[in-house]
Amino acid sequence: MTTFDRYILHRFLHVYSIGFIALYGLFVVIDGFSNVDSFQENGEVSDNVAIIVNMAVHYVYQATLFFNMIGLQLGVVAVMVVFSQILKNSELYPILSAGVPTYRLIVPCIYGALIINAMMIVNQEIVIPRIAGKLQAPRGEDESFVQEVKPVYDRKTRIYITGQELYLSDQKIQGAVFGLPVPNITNTFTTLSADEAVFVAESAQQSSGWLLKNPTPSFDELELTETGRTIVLPRNDAQDVFVVTGVSFDELDSQATNYRLLSTARLTRRIKNPSTGLVTIRGQMLHLHDRMTQPLMNLAAILVALPLVVRKEGSGIVMNFAICTGVMALYLGVQLATFYLGKVNVVSADLAAWLPVIICGTATAWLSGSVQT
Repeated sequence: MTTFDRYILHRFLHVYSIGFIALYGLFVVIDGFSNVDSFQENGEVSDNVAIIVNMAVHYVYQATLFFNMIGLQLGVVAVMVVFSQILKNSELYPILSAGVPTYRLIVPCIYGALIINAMMIVNQEIVIPRIAGKLQAPRGEDESFVQEVKPVYDRKTRIYITGQELYLSDQKIQGAVFGLPVPNITNTFTTLSADEAVFVAESAQQSSGWLLKNPTPSFDELELTETGRTIVLPRNDAQDVFVVTGVSFDELDSQATNYRLLSTARLTRRIKNPSTGLVTIRGQMLHLHDRMTQPLMNLAAILVALPLVVRKEGSGIVMNFAICTGVMALYLGVQLATFYLGKVNVVSADLAAWLPVIICGTATAWLSGSVQT
């Protein structure tokens, strides 16, 4: 890497850092002032300094989600700003006079984008899953312990699972309700209710499922089919009932559709789970393909931004920057549109995620001849 390469890389990282601090600072100010009452109501302290400390801790955790949300787009903006400054300071012409092609100057920015991508992967796969409880916590509280239950339909056993509250720390449902279908499980449709249901993970001795304590009706009152007797099992001298199902406690979380909190390995296991509903699987597959395509989309967008900012027949730096911004907004609109089509099952999940990359890659080749040389 040459001295000028290090100079461009340093400028790229500098612009990126300043942009992230400015954007996140603006988000903190707006969200903090809008929800300051929530910090006072949910927090256990009333001292102003302690409230500010709680707010600071909350937004430190939220910065991880914010980084993954705007990290790639901000990298493209940083490239646009860097090359606009190079043109403004007339630093490009000596390099071109020395026979260095314009696309050679984008290499340090590619290195910078790869650094950002690596940081985002570490953030997504390691950091966010470990602090998921804190990221879901209401403002002013240390961690999310109680969530509303999102009703789930077990696609494998056709059992309907719902409840009043979900305790994340204890992995249990308060006010659990299990709907046992006919004729798979019971001879007559039965609603199995219990004040408490505890999730039991899969082990070498038993399958995963929920242990319902003192359910109504009791196990002896259930009219189970032959298949049902392999799914609904008695426990503790038939006082409790164990329901075999692949639906885990985190899938009942009211915020379980927020796939950003899951690692790729955990997301893949959810997709392969036969109990997961088709609509949920489609959303998870779309998000999984999105994770794979985002780094490629970022690099392609950078290669599109260069010829738009450093144009042969540009009308000025401001106009070039405006045109580039408009094209990037158009690409974002195309990406949102294809994702919507994938979400409603008009196109497949893989095509919805990869189509923006194909379009952006085609535009890269098409615009390569318009760069200033």
